Amino acid sequence: MELSHINKKITRAEIEFKEDPGILHGENKVCEIRLSIYGDNLFVRRSTENFEKSSKAAIKELKSLVRQQVKKQNEPPEFLLSTVKI
Repeated sequence: MELSHINKKITRAEIEFKEDPGILHGENKVCEIRLSIYGDNLFVRRSTENFEKSSKAAIKELKSLVRQQVKKQNEPPEFLLSTVKI
């Protein structure tokens, strides 16, 4: 919900929690989040010692990425093309 307040064009969010089998103890709790924003996909993967910290770190990174994307959308294009029939 926090991310949808930043960008209303988010169409889908997929969240996956899993344990990394390659790491027996420590930072093996993984949170992966994929956002779909009208054709664009943002993906973040964070791992810490528990799922709550992993999800908070992933959401924090996604907020930054979504804000950057909104900023780019609001900037004027580098160049404008127009066609005029004479």
